[in-house]
Amino acid sequence: MSTGQPLSRMPKPSAEQYKNVRKLLLAPLFVFPISDSDEVEPLLEKYWSEIRDQVQNLERSLGSVTEVFHENVFLTGDDGLNMVERINPKGHSFVQTLIRSTANLVAFEDQETIMELSDWQRCLSIGIMSEKVRKIVLDGYTQISSQRSELLTKKINESIPEGGCAIIFTLEESKIQFPEDIQVFYISPPSLNEIKNWIDEKVKSFPDLN
Repeated sequence: MSTGQPLSRMPKPSAEQYKNVRKLLLAPLFVFPISDSDEVEPLLEKYWSEIRDQVQNLERSLGSVTEVFHENVFLTGDDGLNMVERINPKGHSFVQTLIRSTANLVAFEDQETIMELSDWQRCLSIGIMSEKVRKIVLDGYTQISSQRSELLTKKINESIPEGGCAIIFTLEESKIQFPEDIQVFYISPPSLNEIKNWIDEKVKSFPDLN
């Protein structure tokens, strides 16, 4: 995988330079509880507006985005867009614009795998008292996480053609591995740091985490 750099630190790419290279734009995805929606909404609106601008600028140099990968989405077409709206309501309109223009929404996840992963996460979140049970849950979670990573890498590799340009919306903590021959462009709008700072302050406000 070619290492992605924040776009703010990179010179504008030329179309000729990446003509036959597989390209992947990486846009960090944020998912917040409903209880935080009013507080963080202005930041998210600003963030997705800046994401839209940066992607459109990149498309002028790299070519139009033809594949869209969105974490936790295992359907395509309108059904897939409905999933995007539930997971990522503020980014949905931009994803929809891409799909209505030149891009295809890829059924990125395997449904059974993501459901099993979600179940193991729920088990871990309830606070397990038994070490024996905790080990079983951790082993199950680790195994399915590894399986999911392999499937996502394979899906990306199979979906982007030579010279093609795709975009992925993914949680930063997911740390998806990308094929070695793909050039990754990490999209880092100014409001990205504002959101991260907001998250840091929110975490500090929890008494049991101080």
